[in-house]
Amino acid sequence: MSSSARYTCALMLLTFLAAIIRLLTMQNAGIWFDEAVSLLIAKNNIYHIITGSPGVSVNPPLYYILLHLWSWIAGGEIGARLLSVFFGLAAVIMAYLLALRLMGERIALLTALIFTVSPFQVYYSQELRMYSLLTFLSLGIMHSTIGVLQRDRIIDWIGLVLFSIAGLYTHYFTALVIAVSIGLIIVSTYRQRAIIMKAFIACIIIAALFAPWVPSFMNNTGEVYTAKSTAATEVHTNICPALFLLSTFMSFSIGNEQTISLVDYPRAYFIIIPACLIFILLFVLGMTGGLQRKKAIKMSMYIFVPIIITILISSKMMDVYLNRYLIICTGPFYLLVSRGLSLLTERRRPLSDSQF
Repeated sequence: MSSSARYTCALMLLTFLAAIIRLLTMQNAGIWFDEAVSLLIAKNNIYHIITGSPGVSVNPPLYYILLHLWSWIAGGEIGARLLSVFFGLAAVIMAYLLALRLMGERIALLTALIFTVSPFQVYYSQELRMYSLLTFLSLGIMHSTIGVLQRDRIIDWIGLVLFSIAGLYTHYFTALVIAVSIGLIIVSTYRQRAIIMKAFIACIIIAALFAPWVPSFMNNTGEVYTAKSTAATEVHTNICPALFLLSTFMSFSIGNEQTISLVDYPRAYFIIIPACLIFILLFVLGMTGGLQRKKAIKMSMYIFVPIIITILISSKMMDVYLNRYLIICTGPFYLLVSRGLSLLTERRRPLSDSQF
């Protein structure tokens, strides 16, 4: 069996393991408020989901439409959660493809493994919300962006546009991923006018396809700003931004009160803190070590740019700093952790660092 065939079989086994973990730990334990909103909106027909969700939900309608259609296949709470499980499994595969395109098979498999067992990913692959879909679409944007920079094929441009517009109609934080992608394309190919022009055309297409939802977006943003701007100023002005970053990295690494089940969470810090530090050290090594630092640093922009922008918005305008919104950053985070682990465990042969 060839090396590629072995890695493909390993990916299939990891996807199966991911399904088992998500299904066996999924409990019919009741629905919290946001999940109830999802079910309430999804009960309407598609027309009313599109026209009626503003004011009921501040999020775009794609997830609710998919949940409405999914309810024809699987009913009840457990059945509805299976939609999130499906996109959680799709995210495992897309994370593998992203890392494979960028760093090779070994790191791709490690990335998929972390996605498979991550408490943070498992939790949001079960929740009746759009976050597993958002993760999958964000990874798709990154995968297409790397394809554009490596090969400049039309299929990658089409993927970038489709994943971007689907992401925008799922959650507004997708705009941060798109901004980083377009920025990387411009910075990496600033001397290639043809690619810059294609990026400009892609932005126009994305904007045009999202334009019908802009009035709803402005209305929802205004309502949230009015409700949360004062609270954001009071809560975030005097908090060190490094604490936000540490909290987010901890959630990505080993979860938080929502995403892990520990009998006595405060007393478990003797396990949580060392585990979190290991993940952070591996992340730093994966970002700065080895011969492919240029690729790694570019991927880290998908982490730091969204987090910095979110901190600024939360401190100046409205409180939007929630770790579940920043699930868009988990793909690059796990990829760089995997790269750090690979650097520790394998003597890597020198590779070219000329392309993305």
